[in-house]
Formats: sequence, C-alpha cells, structure tokens
Amino acid sequence: MTEGVSVLPKYTTACIDVGAVAHNLNVLKGFSSGADIVAMVKANAYGHGIAEMSLALCGLGVRNFGVATLAEGLALRSAGVAGTILLTGGASWLFEPEPVIEKGLTPLISSVEELVVLDATVRRLGRERVTKFHLDIDTGMSRSGMVVGAAFFDQVKKIEQLAAANPLVQLEGVCTHFSSADEADLSYTYDQLRLFAHALSLVKAAGLEFTTLHVAHSAAILRGLARGGGILRDWEDRCNFWVRPGLALYGLDPFAEPLAERFPPVPLRPALKLVAPIVGRKRIAAGTAVGYGCTFKTTRETEIAILGLGYGDGLPRKMSNFGHVVIGNVKAPMVGRISMDLTAIDVTDVVETAGAAAAAVGQEAIVFGDPKEEGVLSATELAVRCGTISYEILTSLTQRVRRTYVEETACDEAWTADADTTSGAAIGNF
Repeated sequence: MTEGVSVLPKYTTACIDVGAVAHNLNVLKGFSSGADIVAMVKANAYGHGIAEMSLALCGLGVRNFGVATLAEGLALRSAGVAGTILLTGGASWLFEPEPVIEKGLTPLISSVEELVVLDATVRRLGRERVTKFHLDIDTGMSRSGMVVGAAFFDQVKKIEQLAAANPLVQLEGVCTHFSSADEADLSYTYDQLRLFAHALSLVKAAGLEFTTLHVAHSAAILRGLARGGGILRDWEDRCNFWVRPGLALYGLDPFAEPLAERFPPVPLRPALKLVAPIVGRKRIAAGTAVGYGCTFKTTRETEIAILGLGYGDGLPRKMSNFGHVVIGNVKAPMVGRISMDLTAIDVTDVVETAGAAAAAVGQEAIVFGDPKEEGVLSATELAVRCGTISYEILTSLTQRVRRTYVEETACDEAWTADADTTSGAAIGNF
C-alpha cells in the first residue's frame, strides 16, 4: 500500500451540517413575525438532499414544504413526509394530475383551465379526501400566476363557481412571488404588495374564501416583509401567514454583494461543505503543461495533486486556472482546465508548509464551505468569481456527489446517504 493512502474509500462529498440548518431555521423564525415556515426543498433541497433535508426539517417541527415538480412532491411522500407539499413550479402536473390527488399534493393554480383539470380529476377518481389548492397571483414577476388585469375578476369568479360546485376542491391560500426583494431599492416590491392587496380584495369580492397568505421568500423575510410590510395589515386578523425560505435556510445570504454590505450581517451558518479526495500526486518539472489544451505550464518544479472532482460533479469549469481549494489551512490553486472527473491542483506550498503527508493520496481538500475556516471560499464567493449566483453553485452538485449528514460533528462521524438514480439518495436515520 502506498504510504499515506487511507484504507477507507474516499468520495467527493457534500458534508451537510443539520445543526446549521436548525440554527438557520431559528434565525428565520425570528424574522418571520409568527408566520409558519414553508421549507423550500426544490432542486434536491438546493443540493442538500431533498428527502434527507425534509425529514430533518420534519424533526425540527416544519410541516409545510415547497417543491417545483410533481416528481419532487412524490419523492417527499415516498420518503414519509406528511403535511402540506406545495407544487410551486408551474402547471407541469397537468400532464399527470392523478398523483396530485392521490398523494394529497397542493398545487398553485394560475388559471381557470388548471382548476378545470384538477376538478375533473377529483371527480373521475372519486376520492372523498379534500384536494386543496392555492391561487397564485402575478404581481410583476411575469412568470406563473394570474395577471391582475381587466379579466382578473371574471376569472376569479369562474374559479369560485368551480370550487363551489365541488366541495372536495377547496381554495386554501393565495400567494405571490417577489422579483426584486433582494435589491437595495424596495419600491418595486412595495408596488407588488399593493397590487397583491388589490387582487385580494377582488378575490374576496368574487366570493372566494381562503385562510392562508404567503408572499415572502428568503430575502423578503430578512427585509421584514414576512407579513407584507404593513400593506397587508387588513388581512392579518383574517388569515394565517406563511413564509417560504429557501437559500437562507441552508445558510447563505440571499442578497447581492453590494446589498449585503449595507445591512448588519444575518447570523446564518452555511450548512454544506464540499470536500474532494486526492486521488493522485506527482512531481513535475518546470515548463510542464497541465491539463487539456495546455492552458497552464509550471514555472517551477511543482507538486501536482489530482482531485477526484470535476465538472461532472458540479464544479464550475470557469474555475480552471482561477480557483483554489484548501488543504491543511493552506490554499492550493487549481491549475489547468477542470475536466469532467478530475481537477489538478498545485500543492507545492502545502507540502512545504504542512509536509508531504498533508497532500498524500487519500487526503481531502475543501472546495467550498464556511468562510470562517481559513482560506475557504463560500458558495457565494465561488459564485461571484464565476459570474453566477450561489443557487446555481449548490444546485449544480450532481448525484454522484455523496451527501453525509452531521450535527456539528466531524464529517467522518456522519451517517451517509448513498446516491441512487431515482430519488437522489437513500434515507438515513436522524
């Protein structure tokens, strides 16, 4: 056996601190003015593992979840998640409406036509359980939702007639989505809220009854808009308010960098640390090319380590010759083009500072995580360097990245969710 090689298999791993998620949940509750939490777990819980995160959040008292697709909703039910599961990703469920009824999912409805399909499916299946839906109002995002225009009242009236004719189809809530609450200027967001308040009055005038309102995502929650920033005060005694945190739940600031500098920092804790094993190491001479296209040549005799990580795992290829990882508190730059499965790093300084064993095959490098660790990039910093957003960095992590779950303990003490090809990962025990 090569000296320094671990006897245990090593994998590129997203080490996820459930304790950090619990902390972030409590922080968000503190900003939510008593509103109930809808944990957004779409896109594999922002890369954190949809089933595992949802089960962990159930254990923390969360009872409402938000997904984008029917498949995600069904994955939660298969994992044993009860409670409300909102389908927030448009009307793709229209092509397969039966499971929505059978599994008790709650779609956001954006048109009369969608409710017609839901109503017809309920009648055809003959189920006695009530199917709930939420009315989605487009107040300026111009994505999903009913446009508040000249035809709005007539459309809402038709929805009221459909719901009145079938007691097994009930409106539970009304919602909208902000486009710009993460920006310094909130004027457009307040315009959206005023339009939403107007739409609510028309919904009420059409005879539709509802018990729940929700407008606020992560940025809006942290800006004090959980209950509409005073504009929806007329509804506070009539309705329950929900909030829909996503990115902040996983410990990342949802604001743009300039905005983050204007406000006191929110004490969020990044929950995910990406680590990759060294799977090869060699010493190469000065003037040696590294990687596809020979885009990097050494200027000195160099210790090169190869990480078992590439763009096939979700590492942005833009980090080629630009990024770095951390080994033993020492930065090791990425050199050459990042390939699908492997990334070369220059560990010369690691070896000189911490010794050869620190960069031996089997040792791990931190790719991103908590910036409080010396030299470690956050997902947000990595995103800025790549000209994108942290959402993309997290959700790009592929299924071959192993997820492990800890509660503020070391990664090697964690239980592991081994990836499969369907739901994203097997279920562990919390």
